[in-house]
Amino acid sequence: QKDERIEIEREWMNLLFVTSDVPSLQGEAVNRVNWELLDYFVDQGIKIFLLIIIDFRGKKFPSAEEESWLTNLAQRRIHLVSIIDSQESTLLRNLSKRTYFHRYIKPREEVLYPWLTLETRVLDLVRKYDVDAIFQSWDRPGVAATNKVRGIPKYLYYGEHDHKPGATR
Repeated sequence: QKDERIEIEREWMNLLFVTSDVPSLQGEAVNRVNWELLDYFVDQGIKIFLLIIIDFRGKKFPSAEEESWLTNLAQRRIHLVSIIDSQESTLLRNLSKRTYFHRYIKPREEVLYPWLTLETRVLDLVRKYDVDAIFQSWDRPGVAATNKVRGIPKYLYYGEHDHKPGATR
């Protein structure tokens, strides 16, 4: 198999930062929290490779506003390496209403968390950018996509989870 690594200038650490939206000082909590985290990491001399796993839901992504946020990230030396539509998971695309219902009656790991199938995409990025650690922030798709990646330190943070029970009621 061909080695897909690219030559990169090393800082003291290469970090793959995985999240569900474009980090920014504007927007919602996910945008602001991730911007602050990335800003801190860059100030510490960490080289950031950003992976966004987002649900496009038929909308144009990135919007003009999000495009300007991405420009701000590039100016801070944060490297956007990929944007993945969370619906890209084969399992997620193929979930019928019946299967969706059965995921709660007869739960299987890959049906409950179809984003597990994105693990190989994450591993490819880890190898390509010589990543030392993974920091996943905010969302279920990112947690699932990075959860089973082995041989590398990971910090998986799922933000704002307490709103889910209330929304369900």
